[in-house]
Amino acid sequence: MSLFTKTDPQVEALQHDIRQLTRAVASLKGQRDANAEVLSLQDQVRDLKQQLIDLEMRKAKEDEQRARKERETEHRIGLVRKQFEVEKEEHKREVAMAKREAELDIREENLSAERERFEEHMRLITKEHEKRSEEQKELMQQLLTRLPNVTAHFERMEGRDE
Repeated sequence: MSLFTKTDPQVEALQHDIRQLTRAVASLKGQRDANAEVLSLQDQVRDLKQQLIDLEMRKAKEDEQRARKERETEHRIGLVRKQFEVEKEEHKREVAMAKREAELDIREENLSAERERFEEHMRLITKEHEKRSEEQKELMQQLLTRLPNVTAHFERMEGRDE
C-alpha cells in the first residue's frame, strides 16, 4: 500500500489473491522442478538397472565361455593322459617283447652252441671209439697170428651133472 493512494478493498483482495497465486505458482514450479529431477533420477535408475542387467548378462556369458573352455581343457588333458597311458602300456609291451626276443635269441644261441659242443663231443667219442676198435682189431689180429691154429670140438655127455 502506498501512502498516496487510497486502496480499494477489492483491489486489495485481488492483490492478495495474486500474491497467493504467485506463491502457489512458485511452489508449483518448485514441485515441477522437483518432479523433473525425480523423473531424471528415475531415468538414471532405469538406465543403471539396464546397465546392471547388461553387465550381468555379459558376465554370465563370459562365465559360461570360461567354464566351457575349462571343460574343453580338462577334456583335452584327459585325452592326453589316456594317450599317454596307452603309449605307456604299448611301450611296456614292446619292452616285454624285446626282452622275450632277446631271451629267445640267447636261448637259440645257447642251444646252437650246446649242439655244436654235443656234435664235437660225439665226433670225439666216435673218433675215440673207432681208434679203440682199430686197436682192438689190431690186437686181435696179432693175438690170432701168435696163437696156434686149434680146432676144438666139444660134445656134451649125458649123465654128467656139470
